[in-house]
Amino acid sequence: MAGSVWFMLCTSNTLLSKIVEDGSSVLLEVYPRILSSLIQICLESRYRTSYGFITCVLRKEWLHSGYKFQTDSNQSSCAEFLLFLHCVRQLTLWFPTIFQFSEDLLIELHSAVNASRYGDFLYDSPCERATLRVSQRTESLWEAVFAGLSPPSSYINPSYKPLSGIIRPRVGSPETVKGG
Repeated sequence: MAGSVWFMLCTSNTLLSKIVEDGSSVLLEVYPRILSSLIQICLESRYRTSYGFITCVLRKEWLHSGYKFQTDSNQSSCAEFLLFLHCVRQLTLWFPTIFQFSEDLLIELHSAVNASRYGDFLYDSPCERATLRVSQRTESLWEAVFAGLSPPSSYINPSYKPLSGIIRPRVGSPETVKGG
């Protein structure tokens, strides 16, 4: 897993250079959800907040765009989504103060996908979830995390200090990736 995380972060770093330094547009043909999500997190500080991460990154890039959680979970435990979560975890390790959410939120997401705990991760599209009335029969991650207008304290990084600038993954060799 560490090699895959390193590859994704290396690729996002290269794409960030193209976007920021060269002013280029990029076409994402391989792992577009992972790379698009990572680039947004690196470019915009609002995506490093709990609200921005869940509403703008998770809901937009993964839930509403039709990532096949159901199909993928039957084959590989949502490998692409879990790889994304590992990449975000690595960014939080490299930049421990600029993410408002804690590792506990990432762990909750990881276990929620594997356990089908929230309706958000059931089936393969928003249309399927609506047709099957999933929201009426299950709890939503959104509601669980933001029920009291703010996330539970365990999901908040106590060391959080917002940084409005761009962050760049600290890629070197694959050994720079911690954990896996």
